[in-house]
Amino acid sequence: MYSHFNLTNRLTNTLMELSKNSSQSIPPFRLCKLYHFNHDTSKTWLLEFYQWNVKTQQCERRFFSRYFNKLKNLSERLKEAQKWERFINQQLENGAVYNPDLKTGSVKPVAPTVTAPAPTGPKLLADLTCYLSTKKSTLAENSYKVYRNFGDKLKAFLKKNKLEHLATKDITPELCERYRDYILKKHDHPTTRNKEIGQFKTFCFYYSKKGRKRFEISPAVDLEFVPKQESEMHEPYSDEQAVRIFAHIEQKQDFPLLLFIYFIHYCFARPGQEVRLMKVGDLRERSVMIRPGRSKTSITKSPTLPKPLAELIDLLKLRSYPAEYYVFGNEGKPGPVPVGKNHFYYRHSKILSDLGIKGKYTVYGWKHTGNIKAIRLGINPKKLQLQNGFTEYKTMEIYTRRLAAFADDEIYEKFI
Repeated sequence: MYSHFNLTNRLTNTLMELSKNSSQSIPPFRLCKLYHFNHDTSKTWLLEFYQWNVKTQQCERRFFSRYFNKLKNLSERLKEAQKWERFINQQLENGAVYNPDLKTGSVKPVAPTVTAPAPTGPKLLADLTCYLSTKKSTLAENSYKVYRNFGDKLKAFLKKNKLEHLATKDITPELCERYRDYILKKHDHPTTRNKEIGQFKTFCFYYSKKGRKRFEISPAVDLEFVPKQESEMHEPYSDEQAVRIFAHIEQKQDFPLLLFIYFIHYCFARPGQEVRLMKVGDLRERSVMIRPGRSKTSITKSPTLPKPLAELIDLLKLRSYPAEYYVFGNEGKPGPVPVGKNHFYYRHSKILSDLGIKGKYTVYGWKHTGNIKAIRLGINPKKLQLQNGFTEYKTMEIYTRRLAAFADDEIYEKFI
């Protein structure tokens, strides 16, 4: 049984009478939940809450929808509804009870004046600082800057909306949607938008974990990404293309370029700092050390040197050079100065041009190519995760999805 609040009446202190013994004990209640029907302003929005009925001595379900439903503008209605939500919650937390014997209108309504929820737990800005500090301690500087940028944007959003004193647990799904709208206005590209939305979802999920729980369920759990644009960036090379490219490079005897590609293709290393700045001393008998500062994470990666790469290293006698030399020196052999950032990009582009291979193929694409080949060969997925240096296996899905780019010969031939 519940009493349905008269939607034509005002919310007054007669209907939210303060408990006589509120200083001793707060009666049972349940805070407001706003039903906005997917922000449809053509429908009547409702604030649902549960309040103690002094006559029946039960906690009863009640509704309020006055004032804000008169507003047709979405942002204005949402703002007004949230004011009343905060006001009713404040009354409930102060011990307000429902007395149906009191007549409506005997006391003037108390208008909500609170512009932001009062801090009722760890503040969002403090939790954000702690979150960023944790990420900084586990990530390399280049990787951490993504989180730092996220922190800057969230702080700007809170400042713009005068929510600097918001408690983390007071983040609502509606506030998450407002942050999403803020990101959509700030960025145009779907990939950038989704990265920022994903960062916010990850942050909220972080504080729904045991030991640091601010929510039972993340308020951003239903926050939607924007539709992705299909991209061919870092397109993997087909088997036929790979054979042609390697053959052409060997014919030109451009072994430094071949070595550069092999490290990406077989060790799943990134062409920038991980390969270009590799030193002779990083080469082990069966592996290569990719140290913090060059790797994407703050841990040392040690991918295995597959046989073709190990044989090429021996052929070029790389280990005979001083350990502090860069493997890819600026004179075409190991030396004290590394090659420039775009050195191998231009040489690789020339090979593709010679062979008439057009499209969004890049040097980085060899990392995708190597992973896909390894998956198709049936190499243990856990070993591939370690070879990539991924902390979580789900990151491998990047490459399993890429398998769709290839027609499976076995299915083609046998699935009849």
